[in-house]
Amino acid sequence: REYGIGLVAMYNLGHTGRIGSYPEMAAKEGMAAIMYSGGITRGGGGVAPFGGREGRLSTNPISMAFPSSSNGVILLDFATSMAAEGKLRVYSARGQALPDQWVLSKDGVPSNDPNDYYDGGAILPVGGLSGGHKGYALSFMVVLLGGMLGGLGRASNLELAPPGGGTSIIVIDLESLAPIDDVKAQVEELVRFVKDTPPMEGSSGVLYPGEVEARSRQERRANGVPIEQPTWEAVAKLIKEYGLEDELAPLP
Repeated sequence: REYGIGLVAMYNLGHTGRIGSYPEMAAKEGMAAIMYSGGITRGGGGVAPFGGREGRLSTNPISMAFPSSSNGVILLDFATSMAAEGKLRVYSARGQALPDQWVLSKDGVPSNDPNDYYDGGAILPVGGLSGGHKGYALSFMVVLLGGMLGGLGRASNLELAPPGGGTSIIVIDLESLAPIDDVKAQVEELVRFVKDTPPMEGSSGVLYPGEVEARSRQERRANGVPIEQPTWEAVAKLIKEYGLEDELAPLP
């Protein structure tokens, strides 16, 4: 708030979880934010650079947020791969095929079987087989602006970020540029303009970035979070392994 803009660079984080949570916090304070979380993989798995057959990049998510009022926070939060690894795990646990060829098998063959990834394959960059050059380029820049930028804060040892990677977040105080109510009004005008687009055939209409997640959050707060049985069994096994049955009771 003092200078109008801030940058924090971090490294050696391990798994940052849902990075959209942090730009969302900034947006709720009347600020815009962009967050990069990037790294590389050295031991299998990961995302294949476009045209390659082996995973060399992490899923390298990027998130941006902007404040709004009646629409809540405008939020972008996605992996620069065809899917986050966790989504592949969900499809695998449910015994379902992927919606499209999201992965490569260990032989470099495009596949819609999530288990091909866990059998030594790799995930494709966002855009897939035809437009994946864009997702790959975006992922590469996230490694630089997240993983490498985060690691530059170390006093020594500037080699490329480890698999844990690094993260950076840039936050802009919009109030230093214009009254926040005016900013939010312009955001709402843009949302209305875009959502008023006539829907194409088979579509129920245009959504603003983050609208699906906002609706899902409301629905799941009211009705609970669905978890596939194999995933729940794995969680229950960990609960028992660490002797937390009484502490976390009642659980089915």
